[in-house]
Amino acid sequence: VLLHLLRAGYALHEEQNNRSKGIVEGGKSKCPLRTIYFESPCAFPEINAFTYETAST
Repeated sequence: VLLHLLRAGYALHEEQNNRSKGIVEGGKSKCPLRTIYFESPCAFPEINAFTYETAST
């Protein structure tokens, strides 16, 4: 949940910055937030999938 909130907050921040500069973007933007993820055998598969997907984009 925390990674979703961080990514959504960053996207909102970038959108507001671009709007104030008159820049219109329609594509995906990269989210340059650094995080550290420690793999755990008891993590839900969805957490691992989301983490790997986010790291690869």
